[in-house]
Amino acid sequence: MNIEERIRIHLVMDASGTWAHTHGLDELGLPELEVRDVPRFLGPAAGRLLTDVAGYLVEQQRGDEPVELGHTMTVGSAPAFQFVELPPVKGAECHYRQPRWALVDAPGQACDCCAGHLARARPTSRQRQARDERRRPRRKRRRRS
Repeated sequence: MNIEERIRIHLVMDASGTWAHTHGLDELGLPELEVRDVPRFLGPAAGRLLTDVAGYLVEQQRGDEPVELGHTMTVGSAPAFQFVELPPVKGAECHYRQPRWALVDAPGQACDCCAGHLARARPTSRQRQARDERRRPRRKRRRRS
C-alpha cells in the first residue's frame, strides 16, 4: 500500500510555527499523528517525517507488535521521539474526534557528542563546593605587633 495515496498531511503555519498533522489514518484503524511548534522552515520536513511514521504504523499494525501510545522510535539517525496524547490545539478541537498522537522528544535523548558535552557542563557536587569556596570573600588577617 502506498501510504501517500491514503493519507493527507496538513501544515498549519502561523507566526509561532507550524502544526503538522495527518488526516486519513483513522480510516485505516490507526490514530492520527501530529507534530506541534515546528519552526516554519522545518514544516515540510515534519510532513515527511509524519508520512514515514504513518507508513511504519501501517506495517506494524499488520505485524505482531503494533506501536502503542508511550512507545519511542527513531527514523534514520534522528533523535528518538515518543508517542503521547496532548490536549487539543485551541481552535482545532474538531481534529480530535478520533485518537491523535503527538510526536515529542523522548525523555533523556541526546546524541553521544551532546551527552558528553552535557555531562561535562553539569558540575558534580564536589566541583560546586570548590567553586563556592573560591567565591566566598576572604577576611584579611591582621598582624599583631
